[in-house]
Amino acid sequence: MEMANTGLIIASAYNRVVISLANGGSVGGCTTIFPLWSSPPQSEPYETIVIAHVNDNYYIKAALHAGCPLPMTHPLWITYKSDIASAWEDPYVSRQEEFREYYFRIPETFDLSK
Repeated sequence: MEMANTGLIIASAYNRVVISLANGGSVGGCTTIFPLWSSPPQSEPYETIVIAHVNDNYYIKAALHAGCPLPMTHPLWITYKSDIASAWEDPYVSRQEEFREYYFRIPETFDLSK
């Protein structure tokens, strides 16, 4: 089982947002995962668990700066979330849009022959 899929179990069991960071996959293997069956707490920011996959071998707990861009929502969460769980994603949409803009931007090219 991949960490991103395991993240669905962790997010739902601990009622926390899980951010999985890894190389590979469609968006570099990075994904944001929300609980599948519960409504979010009334207060923000929601508690997060950040897990990074390093050296193709280890998973480590990581920390992110407040307000940093966040990877896209896990596609299985989008497919299988309950109606009451839909609100988990709302506070993260703008940060995910920042990630999308950065990750999918067209690289600048420079003419080094001049």
